[in-house]
Amino acid sequence: MSVPPGRYRVVVAFADRDAKTGWWDEPAVAAKKSGDWIGLYGKTDVRVELYDTANETVIDAWPDDTSVDASAPGE
Repeated sequence: MSVPPGRYRVVVAFADRDAKTGWWDEPAVAAKKSGDWIGLYGKTDVRVELYDTANETVIDAWPDDTSVDASAPGE
């Protein structure tokens, strides 16, 4: 019997292809991991998204589509 994945999923996509995925039960842990992965992988053609799979919604995404310069987190 397999254990179901956590509710919160973080996906790192390189050039629009999912490359790394993690699942967590706690939203704070998933949000921290999302930030960690932005720091590790945040470059051109990379997207990091945090999903709530129960609601099928994107909680956070980097780069932010509304930002002018998405070259680095927080800039």
